[in-house]
Amino acid sequence: MRLTYTRLHARTYARFGRLYLDNGVAPDGQRVLPEGWVDWSRRSTLGSTYGAGFWTNDGSDDFTKWRISKGFPKDGYFASGFLGQRIYIVPSAKLVIVSFGYSRPPDFGMEDDLALIAAAIRATPGKTNSL
Repeated sequence: MRLTYTRLHARTYARFGRLYLDNGVAPDGQRVLPEGWVDWSRRSTLGSTYGAGFWTNDGSDDFTKWRISKGFPKDGYFASGFLGQRIYIVPSAKLVIVSFGYSRPPDFGMEDDLALIAAAIRATPGKTNSL
């Protein structure tokens, strides 16, 4: 699925992230994505750090190591859109964060996003500490 240049509310993107956080099951309990799809989507493929529509944190490249060192857990993954729009999913913290707005190159606001993710994880009651 490609969400290129769609005009959706942040809440809609958050619902999309929540669908993946909940392993493809909608809030009403209906399975929307095939069993195993989410696991496959968030795992690196073909020796890259990209899965099926998501950038992953399960690789060993410098960019992945940098994200993890800044507080984005190894089980986290994200969709990245135009000029830094992103959907971050962190299963260990049961967290979805949506980032909108224009961000400048070269990292398109990723440093700020990672600080937000780390702060949200620290502030989440009953979190699984995987930092």
